[in-house]
Amino acid sequence: MMTFVRSAGVCLLSLALWAAPASISSLSVAPSGLASGTPTPLLFSAAIADTNVIPVSVNLQRSTAEGAFTNISRLYDDGTHGDVKSGDGIYSVSLTLTESAGPVIFRVSAAAKGSLSRLFSDPVPVTIAARS
Repeated sequence: MMTFVRSAGVCLLSLALWAAPASISSLSVAPSGLASGTPTPLLFSAAIADTNVIPVSVNLQRSTAEGAFTNISRLYDDGTHGDVKSGDGIYSVSLTLTESAGPVIFRVSAAAKGSLSRLFSDPVPVTIAARS
């Protein structure tokens, strides 16, 4: 959007650039389910292409019983903590979880430079099967 303002013989130009909002895409969890009460290693990965995302702000969140989300870990794009390749825009973390039966919802949250709002991935459910 461009705006021209003419005042006292001076012409001012205001130029606002609108960029597409950053996004967190393709949050994946492997494996996608586990048995209740059994410690199970899970790999969480999310693709973030926007270079304005602040790397140390990328967090894995878990839903609470009340439906709110709480941070449980940071995700990394440095070739550690389960991340395969440093600097590829795929943020990952490997965690061992022991959960009760029922679905558990996870999502990724991140901050971006120049934005007061956080970015969120789509929620991803993980099925926790009751032991038989």
